[in-house]
Amino acid sequence: IAEDAGIFAKHNLHVDLKHYTSAMDCDTAFIGGSISIMASDLIKSEWLKQKKQCDISYFSTTNAHWQLITNKNSRINKLNQFGDKIIAISHNSVPDMIATLFASSSSNNSEKFIVPINDVYIRYKMLNSALVDGACLTEPWSTLSLKNGHKSVYNSKDDNIDFGVIIVNNKYAHDDNIKKMMSILSSCYNEACDSINKNHISSYSNTLAKRFNMSQADIQKLHDIKFRHIVQPSVESIKRAQEIFNKIK
Repeated sequence: IAEDAGIFAKHNLHVDLKHYTSAMDCDTAFIGGSISIMASDLIKSEWLKQKKQCDISYFSTTNAHWQLITNKNSRINKLNQFGDKIIAISHNSVPDMIATLFASSSSNNSEKFIVPINDVYIRYKMLNSALVDGACLTEPWSTLSLKNGHKSVYNSKDDNIDFGVIIVNNKYAHDDNIKKMMSILSSCYNEACDSINKNHISSYSNTLAKRFNMSQADIQKLHDIKFRHIVQPSVESIKRAQEIFNKIK
């Protein structure tokens, strides 16, 4: 929205936005250095730090939260009802954390039914086509799934942790020009948040259609989200994410 609304241009900031439907592709680009800033989550951040030795810092938390959505035909209302059902996730991330909850809550040995589907579009389509019994999704796909009659049995925001973050590769963070650009980027981000909060998400239907390949009918199903200004993740949230990652790694 900052790009399409001309906010970057107004501040003379050139930002090359890369859109990945697969978290794995985004990780590869970040690790390889072809992107310097990435929307991610605290669990994935720990994986990057501990397993890939990436030197990262946090630009901000985000409003992102993840839900475990069950297919309406599966008649699953609780985590411990999955049994031998199939759940689609992406690895080394908040969905992986949710899958661990799913496996530990079920009375059966359910871990073998956790299927890595890294492309979020495919996960969403598989849920709606009843090819899986559940899928870990974030916005806008979680809301669209609920509007289609599916059911949420877990929401990460109920844990009172802001899992969603924007991370920076510190390889680029020490250059004075980069520091200046990051300051301008912060202003652009906050301005975009103010614009969305004032005009409502539906006012940006063209951007949603272009960036997320969404139909106008689906865009009308979305509820308004109040976006926060730049804020660092709390020490407590980072520590909690480290504890969770050490359990699932």
